[in-house]
Amino acid sequence: MSDNGKFFEPCRISEIHKQMNPGIFREVVDKNLIGVVITDALADDNPIIYCNPAFTKITGYPSHEVLGRNCRFLQGEKTDPDSVALIRKAVQQGEPIQIELLNYRKDGKPFFNHLYISPIYNAEGSLTHFVGMQLDITDKIENLARVERIKQEWVVTVDAINDLIFLTDADGAILRCNIAASKFFDADFPKLIGSKISELFSSAVCRQVTRENLFHIPQAEFSLTDRHGLYEITNYPVFRQETNGRWVHIVRDITHQRRLESIAEANNITENIGYIFQSFRHELGNPVNSIKVALNVLRRNFDQWSSEQIIEYIDRSLSEIERIEYLLRLLKNFNLYEDLHLQPTNLYELVKRFIALVEKDIISRGVGIFFTFENGCQDLKVMLDPAALYQALINIITNSLDALENSEVMPLIKIHMRCNGPSIEIVISDNGCGMDEQQMKNLFKPFYTSKLNGTGLGLVISKKIITKMNGTISIFSKKNRGTDVVISFECSP
Repeated sequence: MSDNGKFFEPCRISEIHKQMNPGIFREVVDKNLIGVVITDALADDNPIIYCNPAFTKITGYPSHEVLGRNCRFLQGEKTDPDSVALIRKAVQQGEPIQIELLNYRKDGKPFFNHLYISPIYNAEGSLTHFVGMQLDITDKIENLARVERIKQEWVVTVDAINDLIFLTDADGAILRCNIAASKFFDADFPKLIGSKISELFSSAVCRQVTRENLFHIPQAEFSLTDRHGLYEITNYPVFRQETNGRWVHIVRDITHQRRLESIAEANNITENIGYIFQSFRHELGNPVNSIKVALNVLRRNFDQWSSEQIIEYIDRSLSEIERIEYLLRLLKNFNLYEDLHLQPTNLYELVKRFIALVEKDIISRGVGIFFTFENGCQDLKVMLDPAALYQALINIITNSLDALENSEVMPLIKIHMRCNGPSIEIVISDNGCGMDEQQMKNLFKPFYTSKLNGTGLGLVISKKIITKMNGTISIFSKKNRGTDVVISFECSP
């Protein structure tokens, strides 16, 4: 074989033989790993007059059982007769041929033979010999068959899945899809292959992103104006290159799932609505009662009190009214972020801008603030609503500042950004008073608070905002040790 793994043309062997010492030439052929035979084209039935050791090793026949026979003795029951006919024709016409053929070893085991036969002509131009080269490619053929079998098994598996599965190129053209996708659009594969996935879902309505970005974010929910139901799409980049990129898109009908979740949520609301109204009544009831008491006392003593005493009770009432206004603003904020406008956002830059906004106020309270980040975070983007995330971060920082009041150690807030697989995380830590297990259990319960003037809505609002942006918020805390708040988002492509 040549250096690039291809056969030397057998006709060149005679040329090399003329230029090389016969002993050296014989040693080269004998030590070749490719099976070599030479036949006498002038003798009856074209018998083999030479075979090298590699040929005997491949076929299992010793040389004395090979010499004098026609090469057809390697053929067997499943040898392709059409391939044999092509070989016979080439030999009869004195032409070279290269072909793959199923042959049989001496022990009866089949093997795939990459066969190259070439005629040898003498100086007068007469055909005198044939040189045949045999390369055992059984492993290669079996591996190809195994790969094909695995591919078929994979196709059957994918076709058994009820979700719609698409493979697209960098331009969104469909390269493959499963049966479920074909049935969903009532279209044959030839019609779907090559079409743009964005055109197939041209009636998609998604509140999270535009239709153009629907197929390049990790996950989103959407509806179709021409169908009833709700769908979830998950997008996986197979490999990201501008011209050869591939994407796998999985579309799942989640209508039934969301209906069950709605039922469960309704049951949960029913169970907790009493608690919510009771808490709200309590939060509003306290300042209202204080106002009533102050006004009743003021009415009874109005004629007797000095103007300073009257103003004091009026100020008390105004303070309680401000408390009621604050509660109403919080309730407004709770509904303010129902409809978010998600857009690709550099989270690192957003956090830097946020820190620049709050840093002065934090330091003025005697609290230190530090920002650190892992390499690789600076360029990652996330689908989010910047204004909404600002509100969530403000709520969390406010809680940290409250936890640091009367701290016996140097009060610190640390903000750290890190990568975690396909996600990017913001970790906000403080060394404040921390929380016990009971406080942690009620952490996201509306109106639950351990602070004297707290409302118990800040974290609830933050969690709602972050969840609506497909993020998660986790809180880890120990009493008198401090608190870590971890906000996690999946990175955009």
